[in-house]
Amino acid sequence: MGLLDDRLKGRRGVVVLIVTGVIAAVAAAAIVAWSDDTEDAAPNRPRDKLVEVVSRAGDFAVSAPDVLVGDQVGRGVKLTSQNDDLVITVAPSSEAGLRAGHAATLDVIRGTYPEMRVDREVGTTMGGLEARRSVGVVRRARGDQVLFSVTTAAQGRRTWSVVLFAARDIDPARLERFYQPVLDGFRVLR
Repeated sequence: MGLLDDRLKGRRGVVVLIVTGVIAAVAAAAIVAWSDDTEDAAPNRPRDKLVEVVSRAGDFAVSAPDVLVGDQVGRGVKLTSQNDDLVITVAPSSEAGLRAGHAATLDVIRGTYPEMRVDREVGTTMGGLEARRSVGVVRRARGDQVLFSVTTAAQGRRTWSVVLFAARDIDPARLERFYQPVLDGFRVLR
């Protein structure tokens, strides 16, 4: 027989063969799991079904993945992931105009948490409207840190902000999966 057969004679050879088989099975499972994760991260792969969430009082609607749980909060809406590692709130801002509305929303966050750090601020779009986004970290009273993102858009004198809070260790693909459809699907009702 072959070289492998000569080396695997006896009980020790059977153990080596079994261990090799187990390692191969684990490696194959890991490759399949990795390829499934890679497919989930693919930008063109269909994601969750989107549903429209409307706030007549806030004069806006957003598209949101149907796996988020929605609640009406005043003139806004709050969307929460099923495991509570991510919360998105969409609401009218207290100030008119893009820069003033964005600054007002950041001031509310700054006044709510003992520590806030803005790491980046960029121009972007929200539902086709010019928008401003700030991204950073807040520290809660109990000491843990939470990521945040504030995106604000304005139309005329009306201003809206989409505020995201997420667990510090959340997968970036998960953020994209839930946050981006809300931003892209924002629309003014009238």
